[in-house]
Amino acid sequence: QGLEQLSQRVGESCSMAVLDGNEIVYVLRVPVRRVMSVALGVGARLPAFATSLGRVILADLPAAELAAWLRGQKFRAYTPQTIRTASALKTELLRVRELGYALASRELEPGLCSIAVPIRAGDGRVVAALNIGMPYSDEAPARAVKQMLPALREAQHAIEQAIRRGGWLPHMAMRSAYDWRLAGRRDAYPVRASWRCAGRCARRRSRC
Repeated sequence: QGLEQLSQRVGESCSMAVLDGNEIVYVLRVPVRRVMSVALGVGARLPAFATSLGRVILADLPAAELAAWLRGQKFRAYTPQTIRTASALKTELLRVRELGYALASRELEPGLCSIAVPIRAGDGRVVAALNIGMPYSDEAPARAVKQMLPALREAQHAIEQAIRRGGWLPHMAMRSAYDWRLAGRRDAYPVRASWRCAGRCARRRSRC
């Protein structure tokens, strides 16, 4: 319900994801319009290093854990704007940690801009991330920070309160995502392989 209210408020697609290895996994999503060449749904996977969702989670990792994660990471330039080295990503993650949010603009696809905030459990650990995705324009990054971030912060606070009360856990939602996919739901499928074949996936009818 909180994600739906956020999406209605800002008029853009909103998502929640958790980190699983080198990828993020979507556990909740409210699509408004397609902003990527592929359709995304619950259970979809994207590379963590190139997404705002992944970066706010990575920014919370202890130094030793982040170093180990980076050693297992294979970077790829999806667009000319993609951060593609470990040193550049570490610098960006320091900035994300200081600001408390991540902004990714044209890094995964040329037409995409997104902003994300971390979701923390009662002990302060980041257990998930919440974001708003929108079509890229010259004004999109500034709009994301000035207009989207305040709404994102309010939703962040509400979700963290629910977690502290014990009424909801992101990783349980992740388990549900896999259950739905295994059960054959059409709107819950892994994008990992098909995302790399944008021409074929662009023909999917579901919205992103």
